Amino acid sequence: MSIQPLLQQVAKSLGSRIRQLRKKKGLAQGEFAVLCDLHRSHMGKIERGETNVRLSTLLAISQNLETTVERLLSESLPLISTEATDEKTNLLAADLR
Repeated sequence: MSIQPLLQQVAKSLGSRIRQLRKKKGLAQGEFAVLCDLHRSHMGKIERGETNVRLSTLLAISQNLETTVERLLSESLPLISTEATDEKTNLLAADLR
C-alpha cells in the first residue's frame, strides 16, 4: 500500500487552505508570493497541491498568513479512520515479516 495518494490529498488540502487564508487577507497570489520570496508560478503550484512544500517555505507562508505551521497542517490533514489505520498497520507488519 502506497502513501503517495495520502500525500497528494494532504498537498491539495494544504494548498486550498493556504489559498483560502491568502484571499481572506485580501492578497493576490503574486503579491503573496513576493511576500514569501517565491515566484508566482511556484505559489500557484503550492495552492493547487501540485508540489511538495519545503519546511522553510511553509514557515514563510505561515508567518505571512499570521498563523503557525502546526495550524496550517492540522487544518489540512485528512481524518483517517481507526479501521484504515489498523489496516495500514497490519499491512506494514506483514511487509516486515
